Amino acid sequence: MPTKRAPARQMSRNPMKDFVSYYLTPSERLEQALYSLILVLTVIGAIEITISREQQTSSTLLYAALGTSIAWGIVDAVIYVLTGLHERNHHVRVVTRVKKKPKMDGIRQIEDELEEGLIGVLDKEERDRIAEQVHATIKLATPKRQGVTRDDMLGGIASFLLSIVVVLPPLLPFVLNLPLDYSIRLSNVIAIAMLFIVGYVSGGLGGMNRIRWAVTITVLGIVIVLVTILLGG
Repeated sequence: MPTKRAPARQMSRNPMKDFVSYYLTPSERLEQALYSLILVLTVIGAIEITISREQQTSSTLLYAALGTSIAWGIVDAVIYVLTGLHERNHHVRVVTRVKKKPKMDGIRQIEDELEEGLIGVLDKEERDRIAEQVHATIKLATPKRQGVTRDDMLGGIASFLLSIVVVLPPLLPFVLNLPLDYSIRLSNVIAIAMLFIVGYVSGGLGGMNRIRWAVTITVLGIVIVLVTILLGG
């Protein structure tokens, strides 16, 4: 779960973007966008394969894809809240255990807990120094069990909103009353293009080669969709 950040002094002209960026980390936004786009491509592809052409309409595809995306968004929002609650109480348990352990054992456990964050890219000497400082602070702390917070709820809402907003462009062709075959192909093209855009933006945030990362994300997304459809998903 993301660590809360201080709001920017100057908000952008896009309150929705500010809200989502505040509560979801770049990796969480990438994950949510990819899930949603892959879900739309899979639903449309599965319907096209499994339902006879006579039963296929723009409305059928629109409602199926949008309904699935809304359901996924609700599930993901609930998981976001539960994950945040679980992680905080896990940290409380870690603090309690560290307080009871000998110093060196406690420091090793702290290093293990912090390794996946920023501390993981530091050298051993720096990690040891930070872990010792954290250990000294923990020894004086009194951990308390945590409940669901306002930030949990708002983060869940942000996750839900992102999952819906991302799927709207690929569903637009089904709203425009275009020929069904054209709508399906155009929807697929838009979704694939958005996979590339998501990869390009997230690659920049992660300090990677934007084009290479975007191509990788796009190809993997298409492969996942094809495999899912072939397996009956």
